[in-house]
Amino acid sequence: MMSRACPQLISLSKKQFAAGFSTCQRMYQKYNEPLSGHEMPRAGGIASMMRLPVQNNTEGLDACFVGVPLDIGTSNRSGTRHGPRQIRCESSLIRKVNIATGACPFDSMQVADVGDVNLNLYNLPKACEDIRKHFLGLVQAGCEKHGPVGLVHIDAHADTNDKMLGESIAHGTPFRRAFEEGCLVGNKVIQIGLRGSNYTLDDYEWGKKQPTDGGSASDDGRPPSTPEIGGLTSIQGLEIVRGCRGLNIVGGDLVEVSPPYDFQGTTALTAANLLFEMLCVLPKVKYGLR
Repeated sequence: MMSRACPQLISLSKKQFAAGFSTCQRMYQKYNEPLSGHEMPRAGGIASMMRLPVQNNTEGLDACFVGVPLDIGTSNRSGTRHGPRQIRCESSLIRKVNIATGACPFDSMQVADVGDVNLNLYNLPKACEDIRKHFLGLVQAGCEKHGPVGLVHIDAHADTNDKMLGESIAHGTPFRRAFEEGCLVGNKVIQIGLRGSNYTLDDYEWGKKQPTDGGSASDDGRPPSTPEIGGLTSIQGLEIVRGCRGLNIVGGDLVEVSPPYDFQGTTALTAANLLFEMLCVLPKVKYGLR
């Protein structure tokens, strides 16, 4: 996992995951499914992602959701540590089939919520190491397991600063570090949505000098920690994620949901739906409604 300052909920595709089932699934079902609103009112049930079964490891899973409740690397507005919990609460509205695309992820894969990373909120480098260890065999291991990977990054900021207040690990430095650590394939990096002001052009010039295919970057179309105007609309976000269908996707993350600035839960609801859309474009997903 790259050293993101405020990553939140991650949808991971790993058919190689090692695992052990601790979920209760109906005997007549092959795969886990979100708890239906016909079986339990939306306001009830365990607040897992999409009210899926919860287990403490990835045994037997093709994909999973995991929270990373961290915001100590941000330089302005904090609060995203509460994002995973709020996203899970809003996700109770999501049903099992994607009507827009015909994707049926829960007829295709074994999926569960595997909880949150236990990390150090008082030491950012230690927290990043905690995340890395947790994901060993999952994502940042992306580099270690799959070799360097490509990246589709939607953000207001390129996050390619070298240092922030003298520190090399901060919310604006992860992709500089990822390049340095050999985690990214330069000509497979596409960044979408860069805008706003900056301290200098140097960081953007650095990005242009890397052997990349792509344009601009953002992991937060409308970031609450360092807000910028002119962000993507929700339908534009959906179109980008749906456009990834057919790629060999090994994982995805969604960041920058800050409940203290999301009074009506609209951002968390949008995030939950985008995570569902990410799940729907994983390679094993079948299309075509039953």
